Amino acid sequence: MKHIIQGLILEAAFLLLPGCLCALGARHAKGIEAPPSQSQPGDLAVEHVQDLIRQKRWDEVAQALRQLAQQDGDNPKIDYWEGVVNFQRRNVIGAILAFRKAERQGLNTVALHISLGLAYYLIHQYFLFEQQMEKAAQLTPFDSQSFYYLGRYFESTRDNFSRALELFNKALELKPDNARALYHQGYCLQMLDRREEAAKSYEKAITLTAKDGERFGWPYQGMATLLLQKDPHHALDFARKAVELEPGEPSNYVTLARVDEQLGRPLDAIVELENAAKLDPTNPAPHYSLARLYRKIGNLDAAQAQLKTFQDLNTVYGPQ
Repeated sequence: MKHIIQGLILEAAFLLLPGCLCALGARHAKGIEAPPSQSQPGDLAVEHVQDLIRQKRWDEVAQALRQLAQQDGDNPKIDYWEGVVNFQRRNVIGAILAFRKAERQGLNTVALHISLGLAYYLIHQYFLFEQQMEKAAQLTPFDSQSFYYLGRYFESTRDNFSRALELFNKALELKPDNARALYHQGYCLQMLDRREEAAKSYEKAITLTAKDGERFGWPYQGMATLLLQKDPHHALDFARKAVELEPGEPSNYVTLARVDEQLGRPLDAIVELENAAKLDPTNPAPHYSLARLYRKIGNLDAAQAQLKTFQDLNTVYGPQ
């Protein structure tokens, strides 16, 4: 679950930043109104905030927003932007309070509902998450984002792969070149044992990822797991590529370790599991696999040490 939450935070950054910049540039009844005699300074203030957001200088963004609030304190967009800043600072509760204030003041945009929904997701308020995503979908039924995030929810939290697949299919109807939606479509198909269709989704995601130069390793990891039993040598290429693209993702090393073990290379598998354990020190699962592999190669002391670590972590943090 932890890697899912981290992934949603990263994906939310791609969503919230453009939404924030678009809002800053908007000029309508509830937009930022410059003082009547000084329209240019007001425009410059907005441009300054835009520049700070692009540079991710969140402390300075917060300060600039406070100054704008003095000019237009009842503007719900300022509360929305405050929520964006809090979200980026990992202050999820602060983000929710700011987003809800904006909503109470009448702001009703796709960006607000998706942002608030994601914040609810991160504190496990799943009913409220669904509610916000449905509001976003009703506002723009031809936008793929709300369907994509609902799909992530049904896939990762509810383990409802059939429902998640329907939502990813809908997202891809609206935006066929979404590599992340294609990966998750493939994952759901794989979980439903529709392996040939899963491979096609992964291949499409890989093609798009390579074309765009995006460092997105999950489709490669998906292909590695699909090929693990029938063609482990080919799976090895995909598993290594996943690590190359996202060296900070622990599950990539776990997948590579599975391939190494399948190829009869337990020592290499141990190295990769050690890497995974270093990247995700509270996750007990790699230590259980390490205990099994150490026992397999006859190193009983190391196996016992890893088993103890597994038991200790499992007691404190639970299965992950």
